[in-house]
Amino acid sequence: IGDHAINNPAESHMGAEEIMVTVNQLPTKYRRAFLLHYQGMKYKDIARVTDVPLGTAKSRVFTARKLLKEQLLRLGAKRH
Repeated sequence: IGDHAINNPAESHMGAEEIMVTVNQLPTKYRRAFLLHYQGMKYKDIARVTDVPLGTAKSRVFTARKLLKEQLLRLGAKRH
């Protein structure tokens, strides 16, 4: 996604469109937190915008990353 380097070989074979489809499949609360963080928003601001405690905002970004990684690894494995 964007200009970020992808170090995972399974993910490097996927196009940005495939990755965004996967991001869009995340549950709304995780997708929103992930996208806000990806766009450069700080955790405290994500918490304020989404009206949740700071720890919840951090947890949602963490969970979104975990879910994305798992799904992208599965998709990468299916392609080989």
